[in-house]
Amino acid sequence: MSYITTVTGKHFDPLSPDEQLIDIVDIAHALSLTCRANGHFRIFYSVAQHSIACAKEAEARGCSPEIVLGCLLHDGSEAYLSDVTRPIKKELSRYLEIEDRLQNMIWAHFIGREPTEKERRTIFEIDDEMLSMEFHQLMPEDINEDYKKLKRSFECAYASPESIESEYIRLATDTGKRENMQERMAEGVRIAERFLDSKRILFAELKPSDLPERPGVYAIFRRDTEENLYVGRTKNLRQRLYTNHLHGPVTNARLKKYLVEDDGEPEVKDLDVAKKYLKEYCYLQFVVEDNIMKRGRLEGLLSYLFHVRYMYEEH
Repeated sequence: MSYITTVTGKHFDPLSPDEQLIDIVDIAHALSLTCRANGHFRIFYSVAQHSIACAKEAEARGCSPEIVLGCLLHDGSEAYLSDVTRPIKKELSRYLEIEDRLQNMIWAHFIGREPTEKERRTIFEIDDEMLSMEFHQLMPEDINEDYKKLKRSFECAYASPESIESEYIRLATDTGKRENMQERMAEGVRIAERFLDSKRILFAELKPSDLPERPGVYAIFRRDTEENLYVGRTKNLRQRLYTNHLHGPVTNARLKKYLVEDDGEPEVKDLDVAKKYLKEYCYLQFVVEDNIMKRGRLEGLLSYLFHVRYMYEEH
């Protein structure tokens, strides 16, 4: 038999691992039942407890979600390989190759990529300092005084494997959510920067050829004050901006209706004046975006960042 059977019933081959079979429940369960120090601590203290402590230390240091997850999962391969004591492990070159490949796969599965060299140094620095604390509290002798470098004080105490398994899964889930949120925020910044770098086109000079017949997001500004009047998304930038906003009826372009109804723009009395207002005072910027979900997110992001004057009525 070339596989192990996990607690969730998966057949996992550590020599030829399938990333799709990696499961946080399997990892949390196995590590919560595996004792540190080959069972030589004074009490049962699991690999999962050690991993949780490392992750919380990373949080205390203000590390990124990637490093926090990296610390939590740094012994994840042991869920599928078991552990080998350090004096023996260093003599097992084939084992080290298998462990390294599987550990990198686990990191990539949950973090989205392997840790950088700088991130690895931080992860294993915390790992070593935590080992120092565990020896200080749970063994007859200290191995060094690196435990004094830890930012967070804690007690290496017994906890039930069931409670540790649950905490491990919760921490992995919560940290993953923060990591995803930060990545989405970073993506939003990149898209917003792409928009800000786009060409400014005056309505007075707007030609159909200036606009692609593609989906996208656009914003309309007053050129004298740089105030953002309107942000919108569309399936066809040329039709929306040239045909509807500049030449179409009010039902096809809300901005003209808003201008007519705005008491702060008393000179804009009808749609004809609103069209002249666009030509005289306004310019537009746009970006092409085929993904409908990203168009919606970008529209909302730009509306917030630019403090847009006119919004759709709530309905």
